[in-house]
Amino acid sequence: MSIACVLAAVALPAAVFAQAGQPGPLTGLASLTPSFPRREAAPSSLPRHLTEKWHQNIVTTVFWVGEPSVGAGWSACKDSAWDPRWVENYGGPDHPTKRKGFLPAAFKPKQNPFYVALPFNDLVPKTRANPVISNFLRFWRRSVIGSFRNSKSVCKNQWIAIRFGDKVVHAQWQDVGPVNFDDYDYVFGFQRPKSTAQGMAGLDVSPAVRDFLGIPGRGTTDWRFVDETEVPRGPWKDIVTRD
Repeated sequence: MSIACVLAAVALPAAVFAQAGQPGPLTGLASLTPSFPRREAAPSSLPRHLTEKWHQNIVTTVFWVGEPSVGAGWSACKDSAWDPRWVENYGGPDHPTKRKGFLPAAFKPKQNPFYVALPFNDLVPKTRANPVISNFLRFWRRSVIGSFRNSKSVCKNQWIAIRFGDKVVHAQWQDVGPVNFDDYDYVFGFQRPKSTAQGMAGLDVSPAVRDFLGIPGRGTTDWRFVDETEVPRGPWKDIVTRD
């Protein structure tokens, strides 16, 4: 189940940069710039440490477009953190059991059925209050959408690879969750998910991802970011979400 709420300012530990071979937050943020080539409207431009690092043994659960709320504190997936008309733009509810291959049986979706939710929202105003996070997002936003506009999420549509046993699937980041919305140190760093301490998931995957990997309702997977230019052929590229 995915949620979209308010991001509190989160400081990135110097250890994150040290493990990535990058300077710490107090040793010159401008030196991070070379990791983010300034290309106009590039599909993706990711720092090397993001694409080389696997987040391992992450508790993984299933969610879907149109999923109803399961109770207080959980939001229905009629909209996403970045799309207030998610069900409509997807084409309808992505029913988790009524399937035709990797697609919902009732219709062909207008967006990629291979999607995920991760616990970070880059568009919440308090994100910009933290100089380390805002600097990271500033250069990433420049490389991905060719400007410093804050109206478009730089996280949405990014690709990740997910590994379960000997299978690897690729999917696009489309929502915020499963539990938190401010876990920068996990999503972009080297920390365990905040939700681990609560015995809860650190990754939500769609029914198509679940079915490709053969995950039961809840499982443990590894994942990492992948530059779009490196995404291999597969059913996840039949419909690619761009908007």
